[in-house]
Amino acid sequence: MRHIQLPQIDIIQRLRLLAQSFRCAKRGAIVVEFALILPILLILLLGFAEGVRLVFIYQKIDRASSTVADLVARRETISTVDLIQVFKAAELVVEPFKFDTFGAVIISAVGDTDGSSVNVLWQRSSGGLKTTEPGSVVSSIGSEGGTATLPSGFTLPANDTVIVAESFYRYKPLFVPNKLVSAISKETLIKRKAFFRPRLGSLRTLIIAN
Repeated sequence: MRHIQLPQIDIIQRLRLLAQSFRCAKRGAIVVEFALILPILLILLLGFAEGVRLVFIYQKIDRASSTVADLVARRETISTVDLIQVFKAAELVVEPFKFDTFGAVIISAVGDTDGSSVNVLWQRSSGGLKTTEPGSVVSSIGSEGGTATLPSGFTLPANDTVIVAESFYRYKPLFVPNKLVSAISKETLIKRKAFFRPRLGSLRTLIIAN
């Protein structure tokens, strides 16, 4: 009986061609899948970067309020010249963000005047955001000379004073559309407050420097 030998060379070549074509097809599928996934990865990456940036701004504005209130509360007396330096300190705290363009800080001295009502004894503001025009940022404490609105549960003893610093920042995203941020957060104006009692003096009067 005669044995028939198959041409092994042809079979091996065909297997190699088949493997090469399979690898090419697999590479092509990977490229297509990557092209489909890439936009989603970019959106997630940019969204994460914007979220980190927003948290960082919140921390900066919160620190600015605490710093401003603390600097004023440390003084025995306070003048308009002193407040200029305090406002500059707020800008330094918020760096590298442009506080002089998108931010504002309002400092108020709140005290009991007659034993029955708590009023805003004096108030000053600074920053890029307007605080005296319609549609501008407004102090939640009140205006100078008027009745002060303090948080619920906050009590102020008779003849005592508290320094209130309110910081604002108009948040504008770099990577995410502003309309999307507004739809998610309902608000792009960051607000933070800090309350400090004076340590050395009452600070009930603001000295107007010439």
